[in-house]
Amino acid sequence: LFTGPEMDDVSYTCGTNDGVRFQGRVVITNELQVNHAVSAYRQFGKDPDRQNVYDLGEFFMQSICANMTAREFYINDFDILDDLLKAKLVDAQKARNDPDDGGTLLRPAICRIVEGKVKVFKPVPINSNIDELIRKEAEHQQAV
Repeated sequence: LFTGPEMDDVSYTCGTNDGVRFQGRVVITNELQVNHAVSAYRQFGKDPDRQNVYDLGEFFMQSICANMTAREFYINDFDILDDLLKAKLVDAQKARNDPDDGGTLLRPAICRIVEGKVKVFKPVPINSNIDELIRKEAEHQQAV
């Protein structure tokens, strides 16, 4: 198991609360905690990132997306998605270590999310032409 910082490319498909579906990807840089390498291997096998980074990253992106409109997710709030996802990943790690939140110190967070290293790339709408609608709207506003 590699214990240095590594970048994991996570794909997701999500739907906004107004029905627009997107496909996208995020890169999450994380580091397997050296003192948990053996327990990570015992618990997750050769790929501890599957449950601790990929599955959580996909789940949280779907959650973020579902709580926004297409315009918010794709345009208005796109610049804060990195921070929203990172906060959710870090909170999930903290919860694993907090007995009051159902976590246990016997099963601590396996991976550490590297500060400033969560990047959400522009998603692609798959059931809408929202990008074309927004472009036309911007052209119209410039003409006025």
